[in-house]
Amino acid sequence: AFMVVNIYDTGKPSQLFDENNIDWAPSINLGHEGVPRGSTDRYDRAVQREKHKRRRTEPEPKEICEATTATGTQTELSINEVENLVHSEALHTKEMEELRQKCAQLELDNTRLRAEKEKLSEKITELNEEFFKDDNEKVRFYTGLTNWNLLLIVIQFVQPFLNTCNRSTLPAFQQVIMTLMRLRLGLSGQDLGYRFGIHRSTVSRIFTTVIDVLFNRLKHLIVWPERDVLRRTLPMDFRKHCPEC
Repeated sequence: AFMVVNIYDTGKPSQLFDENNIDWAPSINLGHEGVPRGSTDRYDRAVQREKHKRRRTEPEPKEICEATTATGTQTELSINEVENLVHSEALHTKEMEELRQKCAQLELDNTRLRAEKEKLSEKITELNEEFFKDDNEKVRFYTGLTNWNLLLIVIQFVQPFLNTCNRSTLPAFQQVIMTLMRLRLGLSGQDLGYRFGIHRSTVSRIFTTVIDVLFNRLKHLIVWPERDVLRRTLPMDFRKHCPEC
């Protein structure tokens, strides 16, 4: 049988460095004889001295309260400061309302400008097949060809060799028309870009492609006059300065 013996006077072990505690480890026999035991009264006196020392070093509750009150008064706002905050909030609200009104007006202006743009786009004449159809005068002015039927034959003859797969490229009819207009009227790439709604670099690319196709498909139709015919039709300046031409 085992017997449980309480070896602590206070009923529990002391803290590690609580040397004044009666149950501190060196004050217990631990199998040694002649070891003096600690006194409970001595331990109580040591505890009281520690409390008294701590009380002298800690501030009074009244001082803590006063310090807290002094700090709190620094965050209090005066009546004037409160009124200024209210006034600032009112100004901010007014400015926000003005900004909302300006935004609403800008949206209305944007809608109006979009509508005007659509109307102007509808008024712009598109140089397509419907514009030239059966109008020999327009065909002669813009392309130099004599009539509508001749223009249509030329376009149908070169159309299979033109690139119309790219979405940004004009239809075959407009590609040929644009090329002939540049040859006939000497229009710039920027002007043709505005007329056909494409970039001037696209105008240059289309013009170069169509010129090559026209040359390869129509070169057998080019007839060079005889030299005597050329001499008879030379301008006077050429006859004067280049008689041997």
